[in-house]
Amino acid sequence: MSQKLYPRKCYACGKGMNEGYVYYGDALCSDECAFGETYTKARFEAEWEYINKESDKGNDAPFDNMEFYWTEWDDQGSECIYNAKGEEVER
Repeated sequence: MSQKLYPRKCYACGKGMNEGYVYYGDALCSDECAFGETYTKARFEAEWEYINKESDKGNDAPFDNMEFYWTEWDDQGSECIYNAKGEEVER
């Protein structure tokens, strides 16, 4: 039986992941792992709304400084792959 593999590992909880937030280079798999008292979901949504409005105006400069965003990964080009528990596995 083959196991599901993931191209990233959550920095907070250690689980394997293929989508989530990136915060200053750290991958975070969920709202629970990404948000706290300092950086809230509401703050993220407000900043994202501002960036999208600026982009609609043709101003992509705010994207240059975006250190917190949501993305998806595939295992193409990933140096490491992980199982659901976040354990590194061989290809």
